Amino acid sequence: MLLHRKRNVVLQVIYFMPDYPSLMQEFIWGYQDTVPDFLKTHAFLNHWHRDIQAVINQVFISVDQKGWQDYRNVINLQQMN
Repeated sequence: MLLHRKRNVVLQVIYFMPDYPSLMQEFIWGYQDTVPDFLKTHAFLNHWHRDIQAVINQVFISVDQKGWQDYRNVINLQQMN
């Protein structure tokens, strides 16, 4: 059984600018969403797909599972592998 809880989420969207298709832009949004369903995240990405002309290249989602104090730098993770 999965527990549906509100968690802090950071969504990073990398997209192509509509007026300059060779340039990429970044959009970052911090909010609370229900995990594991991500209803707010899906609603936002569906809105983007339907109503915004910019084409998404990549989407990254970061979920606060145990508190922000457990943050680990990406460089440190790469050195561990």
